[in-house]
Amino acid sequence: MSIVPFQALACPLDGTPLHCHGSTWRCPSGHSFDIASQGYANLLPVQQKRSRDPGDSKEMVAARRRFLNAGHYEPIAAAVSRAVLGLDISKWAVLSAAKQDKRPNWIVGSNANLPVLPATLDLVLCMFGFPVYGEFARVLKPGGVLLQVDAGPDHLRELREIIYPTLKPERLVDSQVPAGFRSLSTETVRFPLAIDGAEQIADLLAMTPHLYRASAEGRARAAALSALAVTVDVRLARFGRDA
Repeated sequence: MSIVPFQALACPLDGTPLHCHGSTWRCPSGHSFDIASQGYANLLPVQQKRSRDPGDSKEMVAARRRFLNAGHYEPIAAAVSRAVLGLDISKWAVLSAAKQDKRPNWIVGSNANLPVLPATLDLVLCMFGFPVYGEFARVLKPGGVLLQVDAGPDHLRELREIIYPTLKPERLVDSQVPAGFRSLSTETVRFPLAIDGAEQIADLLAMTPHLYRASAEGRARAAALSALAVTVDVRLARFGRDA
């Protein structure tokens, strides 16, 4: 597949077009953003951060990279189209991605304020993220596609049953189509996954928010495991941008 670097970036400070000059992105107002040696740019201004180091931590990203490199989530990857612009609020996630593939533009940014010019994207992929449909509608071309990937009700249920005293009632799946979109299709990717070894089980837990939500006792129960069989349950919803 031929991948062309995405050029329709917008200044996160005033929304004007960014143009690449060597190793720097600049806007007509004079704001500039350096491209790191690893090939990514940080377009998340301090005033748009809610914490000093937002998003997944360096440790979470490292655990996710080891777990994914082992091939455990290949069926999910096979079901998702490849995008040419990668954005995450975690600089560690973007850094890891940029090291894997330098062809796309990798950007540190937020779904709440996408540093992208209006109506310039054919596809938005929101994978295990926090959807901001107004922003997605703004940056998509008419007829563009939003692919949203979310955990299903049984995703990692067996692990959750180990680390939590009781499981919370499952939230009802929101079947409402977001404003500005129409529903195209819904697909469920579901398969059993056998994990061998305490290190891979620890990586699975560390790459999810469950690591911080579980009690010390729950984390200890997970750490005592040498093998674990879990269910992977993921929902892929495709929405078309209204013309």
